[in-house]
Amino acid sequence: MGHLKSISLDESNLLECERLRGHPSNLAKGELQQMRFGGFFDYYDFISDEHYHWGVSDGSTLLAMVSLAVGRSPSHTVVLMSDFFSLPESRQRLSSQKLIERVHEFVETLHGPVVLLAIESRYRLLDPLVAIAGRFGFVFKAEQILQSVAVSCASAGGWPAAERFSICKLTESSESARQSLTKLLGTDLSWPPAANLIERIVRIDSKAQLISIDDEIGSSWAILYSERAYRAYEAHTHMNVIASDEKLIAAAAELAGKGGCDWLLMRQPFPRLSCDTWPGSVNFFNRVLVGFRASDRDRFEPLGAHLFQGMTL
Repeated sequence: MGHLKSISLDESNLLECERLRGHPSNLAKGELQQMRFGGFFDYYDFISDEHYHWGVSDGSTLLAMVSLAVGRSPSHTVVLMSDFFSLPESRQRLSSQKLIERVHEFVETLHGPVVLLAIESRYRLLDPLVAIAGRFGFVFKAEQILQSVAVSCASAGGWPAAERFSICKLTESSESARQSLTKLLGTDLSWPPAANLIERIVRIDSKAQLISIDDEIGSSWAILYSERAYRAYEAHTHMNVIASDEKLIAAAAELAGKGGCDWLLMRQPFPRLSCDTWPGSVNFFNRVLVGFRASDRDRFEPLGAHLFQGMTL
């Protein structure tokens, strides 16, 4: 397989990327095929100012691909490795090795501690990377399973909504409210303040809404936002919610339903609620692998999915 070579992917490879991502063997059974409006590469502009894409080709066909979104803080760099796909017949060590070698070459150019996050949509899809990365002095740890819960907006009527709540555009909320939210989000999402989480949400959806009880940003709040500018799911319209209170989730689902959405997506670890008890809910699972140099084990081994959440919000 010496004829395989790594290539940089850009807009000219868009059709090949979508074809590879949409291969039936790259979709879990019953999984809704994700489509990104505005283009595959534009999606990364929303989550990161710095991103890279590489593929493995035999000269005529794109056999495998990987994408990196990079975020930096004063203390370390987080590299999110996403969209790792390959054709079934090319799922062998050499094509995977060429991709991880390219990732390693990039990581070696970064200064200071580096965390490499990898997320897979199919169980054990990333297993070949574990052994390969070990050769380069990088340790991969299967950190945990990420769970997302989709709730049918039609079921919101069966749940008690908050008796009193206010709603406004996130951009129109008071400065004190946004500061309180930033502090609350920063506590649960281990991500540097420079990431500007509130600004990220507004960048994703300029009409993102803030729901709170009695105009207070304390223990009860929710942010309702749409990803439809760059992401939709086949035959479905959805909105996302980050919430602290189950009653506000009911209110958010009701608002989303009135806005023409048929389901509400809640990404863990927000909210920490009994969301599995919601009627009509659908669970999604992904495995996250955390990679770091052995010398940084004490610094990064305890990392959980909250870091991933902060990166992708």
